[in-house]
Amino acid sequence: MGCCLRISSGLTWAFELVDKAIILEDDCLPSASFFPYCADLLDRYESDERVMMVSGNNYLFGHAETADSYYFSRYVHGWGWATWQRAWAKYDLEMTHWPEIRDRKLFDQYFPKMIERYFWKSIFQHVYDGNVDSWGYRWVYSVWANSGLSIAPARNLVRNIGFGTDATHTKRHNAYSSVGAEELDLPLTHPAALLASSDKDELEARLRPNPLNEYAFALKSLLRRAPVGR
Repeated sequence: MGCCLRISSGLTWAFELVDKAIILEDDCLPSASFFPYCADLLDRYESDERVMMVSGNNYLFGHAETADSYYFSRYVHGWGWATWQRAWAKYDLEMTHWPEIRDRKLFDQYFPKMIERYFWKSIFQHVYDGNVDSWGYRWVYSVWANSGLSIAPARNLVRNIGFGTDATHTKRHNAYSSVGAEELDLPLTHPAALLASSDKDELEARLRPNPLNEYAFALKSLLRRAPVGR
């Protein structure tokens, strides 16, 4: 079935049975606190339509401290995450409104840097055209198309050990391959307001290593893959 249809259909099936779930990508190792962290936040934000997922990933590389256990972000990271049936119901496999979003530049608001705008526009277009066998980019699109927020932990809670030449997507080591899985203190300390932390999102964008090289490599790797139907 390929990565896209296999994961998409699997999650759709799962949410026919349960109303919330914790999800781990293959080759990903969570810390012990990842599970109570997800469970607590799945309960806390179960009915809040603004929040579409709980991520176990933090890619600030220790450059931002917070008194809270997590923050709200526009970035969507899914090596270890959790969500609800009500959020997954908004998953748009066909990326139905992408042409309008592209032409009206509606996603530009998320990216202060032109290179990021170009990257995401290129990625989404290749996905929409059926050239990229990825459910993940379709989920990113679905979250943004619904003005959704992701929850990011104050420390990274999930480590990906699947980097290597035999991997499906993570074929070469980069800054993210060395990020370890840490622990969060429990019980969780909650933010006072439910707002996207634009300062942390901008910091994450700045900390992304060699963005031009990474973006070029990502596009090249994705376009090597055989075209698949939308």
